[in-house]
Amino acid sequence: MSSRDSILKNIRKNNKSETAYPEIKIDGISYDNIVDVFSENLELAGGKSIHVTSEQNCTNIIADLFPAENITLLSFEESIKSNIDINKIQTGHALKDLDLTVIRAELGVAENGAIWLNPEQFKHRASLFICQHLIIILDKKKLVNNMHEAYEKIDFDKVEYGLFISGPSKTADIEQALVIGAHGPRSCSVLLV
Repeated sequence: MSSRDSILKNIRKNNKSETAYPEIKIDGISYDNIVDVFSENLELAGGKSIHVTSEQNCTNIIADLFPAENITLLSFEESIKSNIDINKIQTGHALKDLDLTVIRAELGVAENGAIWLNPEQFKHRASLFICQHLIIILDKKKLVNNMHEAYEKIDFDKVEYGLFISGPSKTADIEQALVIGAHGPRSCSVLLV
């Protein structure tokens, strides 16, 4: 038995009672018009929100935003046809020329315009960061007021990797000048359905 195991065994043996975690009640901020607040905060973060009346309109809006026929598109939505077969991509490096990624979000947070994504639903996480433009489809019913509500909705026991995205890639560390698209997508549009 290693010294580490011996120490842990002694701690467990001598720990006579379990201490319950204290109950913490946090009343986070809430909004009357959650959709407008989300859109405003997303746009403050450099993103763009587009209100869509139905799922069918998403395809038309994407075609209007990116009309070029030679655009390299990777979509994780069945209704939007990709011109990349993700099953033939061996590594994220093969996506180096990716122009557009279309994905669906699990939830959005009004207080900061962040969107929760669980990239385990698709093969290459790199597609979120290596593309030039990112389009996220989000159901308005999946908006929450604040991060406290968001954390309550996410089952972290079932998630190995996930992330919040708020707008396009940006940095302001060089001479305090904001640069958008520095390390990832140059644009991020959220289609609120």
